[in-house]
Amino acid sequence: MMVVLFSVMSIGIGLTAAIWDSTSGTSTEYGPVVDTTDWNSWAKYFVCADVTSSNGQGIDGRVVRSYSGTNLGDVIFPTVDNNNYVIKISNTVFDSDTKKSLPETIYISCRITTIETCAFMNLVNLHKVVFAYSGYGTNDATVYSNAAVNVGDYALAGCRSLQEIVIEAGRVVNFGAGALMGCFNLTSIVYGGTRDEWLNDMTRASSWDSNTGDYTVHCSDGDITKAQMHA
Repeated sequence: MMVVLFSVMSIGIGLTAAIWDSTSGTSTEYGPVVDTTDWNSWAKYFVCADVTSSNGQGIDGRVVRSYSGTNLGDVIFPTVDNNNYVIKISNTVFDSDTKKSLPETIYISCRITTIETCAFMNLVNLHKVVFAYSGYGTNDATVYSNAAVNVGDYALAGCRSLQEIVIEAGRVVNFGAGALMGCFNLTSIVYGGTRDEWLNDMTRASSWDSNTGDYTVHCSDGDITKAQMHA
């Protein structure tokens, strides 16, 4: 019987993932999933604004309002902007058809806790989304303890080229209604935690994965198919 083990490891240039097949004695690596040691160098490609504290007495962090990059390829959301943590991605970040055509891979930094409704809707060339957990872009390897990120309703809906989502162990991703709706080509969710953690620590709203491809969730201790998710 073939035994498949999945692991996600933090390395010097980012995150790497591998699946080990004990029958063939081979390992298929998915990474490194990020090719830069300085996520914050990407801050220059974004227009950000302050997120005011609920009591109006301070700043909770920064929200990404707009993307100014012009090249097709990676889009890496920074950890820090203007000496404050980036905690939120607005639904105006890709506000034109031209901008919607640019991202192929999106990296969500470890401090981001909110992705607004429809923020990444209809990104036609998006193939992969990566949710990081450890402190990339900071001056140390500190792990951020508040690792939950809320993916808003329909945040990734209509991303018809999306094939893979990577979630580093320790990162909790809560999917809103229709978050992945219409991601017809989604085949793989690579999760560094266990099956129990995937099933019990994440929240998934109604129809979060409607009309997606027949994806498989690859966990550290085994796989979960879409059919099993809905059994």
